[in-house]
This record gives sequence, structure tokens and C-alpha cells, in this order.
Amino acid sequence: MTPNFITTKYEELVEEISLFNEMGISAGQKLSGKLNSIRNALQDIKIKIRSDPFHTQPEEIEFFKKWKPLFMGRYYYEQEQFKLDTQKPVSDNIELKNYYIRELSYIEQFTQKHQFFYQYFITDSTELDHFYFLRDAAPPNLIWTSPVDYDRDFGTPGETLFARFICNNWLKEHILNSLLQLDNGNSSSTGNLNWTGEKQNLIEIAYGFWLTKQINNGNATLQQIVKWLENSLHTELGTVQKAFANIRARKRLSPTKYIDQLKEEILKKIEDDFQ
Repeated sequence: MTPNFITTKYEELVEEISLFNEMGISAGQKLSGKLNSIRNALQDIKIKIRSDPFHTQPEEIEFFKKWKPLFMGRYYYEQEQFKLDTQKPVSDNIELKNYYIRELSYIEQFTQKHQFFYQYFITDSTELDHFYFLRDAAPPNLIWTSPVDYDRDFGTPGETLFARFICNNWLKEHILNSLLQLDNGNSSSTGNLNWTGEKQNLIEIAYGFWLTKQINNGNATLQQIVKWLENSLHTELGTVQKAFANIRARKRLSPTKYIDQLKEEILKKIEDDFQ
């Protein structure tokens, strides 16, 4: 099993999910398409492992500890985000804020329930890997073990909890951003603007400003520009270098997908104005 195969599969999956987000279809149809893409990606990997097995235990552990939980975490996250967004109250901001706070408490309860294993997850510990991330492993009968009926040809005892932790971290970020937008929206009369598009799009803009030297006569650093955009538009872009690596690795989409879209919309506006 070559690591490049797994990396490419995940990059392709992220692009497919991004494409579904941009389609003019219902939220339910988007969710169905995303989940189907994730299932197909995992099935392709399963077939690949049969024809090209792991050569060492560390290689097998890395896949079931790092990569498969990432795919599964994305599967869980798309489901949870859909439920979160479709079940949220629409009456007033106070009720909506309380709804988000309750959802955060559920995430915290799950973390507390699996505190030992969560610490193992966030500290990237390794001493129990041979119990939890090998297919023929039998985990010790400890209170933090989650009894999951998994496919022993393509599953391990610890992968599901790791996937849930990944999902919950993404979901928590989504909820916190939603709360931030609510708080900023309460003062919208003062002219505050919030970035509500995809973060990757704003990162394209940040790199565009930086590389074309549009800020402070070209003397502004990338990090300064990113921080300015984050503060001005009330968002968090995370590690932009890592995000740019994902942009550079795009295969189905243009590396400058959003900037290309801006160009198309401006040209369309110019054309429409003259009709």
C-alpha cells in the first residue's frame, strides 16, 4: 500500500465535497452525494489493500490511526452538520444561540465520556497502537473501550472513536463560527461584515493580495494580510500554508477556482450591462 494512493484519494474526496457544496441542489441531495463519494473512496481503498497489502505493522497502524478515521470523520461530520443546520430553530437569535450552546455541551459530554482515549488522541500517543490500530488486535478490556462491531478485514478497535473525535472537532469549529456570526450580526447596523463563504476562497484572495503586492506597497507579509482579513471579516483561516498546499494539489478543480469565478462573474456583469 503506497501512501501516495491514500493521500490522492483524500484530496480527490475533498474536491468532490467542495463541488457538491457549490451545486444548486437541495441540502439533502448534497448530503447524499457527499456520503456516496466517501463510501466509494473507502471501497476503492479497501480493494487496493487486498491487492497491495501493508508490508509492516507501522504502515498498517498509520493507515487505521490517521487516514481511515479522517475519511470516516468526514462521513460523520457531513451527517452531523446536516442535522445541526436543518434542525436549528428559526424563531430568534437567542433561541438559536442556546441551541448551539446545547450542541457544544453534547460534544463536551462525549469527550468526557471517552476522556482517556481523547487524551491519547490529542497527545498523539503510541504505546497502545498495537491494541487499537491493527486488524487482528484484541483491545484490553478497559472502561474506555467503545464496543463497536467492525469489519475485521478493513477495521480496527480504535478507529471509530478517533473518527468521532475528528468529526466533533470540525463540528465544534462550525458551531463556534456560527455563534461568532450571530454575535457579530447583532451589531450589523455598525457596518460589520462577516465572511460566510468557504475559507479556501479567502485564502486564494490573501495569497493574491500578497503575491501581487497590493498592501502597504508590497511590504505586508502574508501573515499580516491573513490576520487583517480574519479581523475584518470575523473568521479564522487556520494554517494558511497547509490550506495552500491543498489548493496546489487540486486536480479536478482549478487551483485558482474562486479567483476564476470572480473573473467570470465580473465579465458576465459587464456583458449584461451592455445588453
